[in-house]
Amino acid sequence: MFKNANIDEILKTHPDLTAFRENFSAAEAIKTKIKKVLPQTIHHKLSIILATPQKLTIFADNQIIGAKVRQKCPSILRHIQDLDEGKLIESIDIKVAPINKSVTYAKRKRVLHTRGSRESIEQMRAKLNKT
Repeated sequence: MFKNANIDEILKTHPDLTAFRENFSAAEAIKTKIKKVLPQTIHHKLSIILATPQKLTIFADNQIIGAKVRQKCPSILRHIQDLDEGKLIESIDIKVAPINKSVTYAKRKRVLHTRGSRESIEQMRAKLNKT
């Protein structure tokens, strides 16, 4: 049906979803503006959601990123309110939502050493045994 269409094109075909499309477009414009304000190193560690027309929620991957965004919060709010889409936003809520890292890693029973590390260990053992 819409194999290579983007979400905006799909939403245009359903007139009953115009409010959702407008909210989606406003959120995209706000995300672009926020990414200009924040350092590029943390862009991929944030999720920005326009929950209501008055409230913007930013999810950070960890506490450090959340603290950096909180420091920039007044500046972010000013920049957003300069946009037509962001004039109604009164507050920014910053939450920390870590990425799911529940994937377990296979535990190894032994440490695999290189030839150099084995030689170093043998030298240390020899020195320890002398004393």
